[in-house]
Amino acid sequence: MSYEIQYEDNGGYWRFYGDVIYNDLLAVNKDVWGSPKWGLLRYQIVDFLEAQAILISKEEAILIAHMDIASAKSTNEMRVACIADQQPIIEMCEVYKQTMTAEGWEVEIFNTLEAARGWIEEIH
Repeated sequence: MSYEIQYEDNGGYWRFYGDVIYNDLLAVNKDVWGSPKWGLLRYQIVDFLEAQAILISKEEAILIAHMDIASAKSTNEMRVACIADQQPIIEMCEVYKQTMTAEGWEVEIFNTLEAARGWIEEIH
């Protein structure tokens, strides 16, 4: 397990560290979707700054996005702030963003937690 989940008032903060694999992203999704807080979430901050490597293919990133598309049917609006400073992780986030933006979720990529939180606060 290379992640932690922290719930906030109407959102969540997921922090990944070490080597991140597909099963880590899948586990986070299952944990969050199974939480009674899922229906209350309006944002997700997904922080990869402490990740050493992302061992996820483009196809797996698209698969995660398609799982989120299915879950999007149960929530009205969602902002997802991805935080990354390594090119392979940024590229994976771009694949996710392209897929999810077409489905109505707002997704942006930042290189600091402060910038991500600033964008999230625009919805409050």
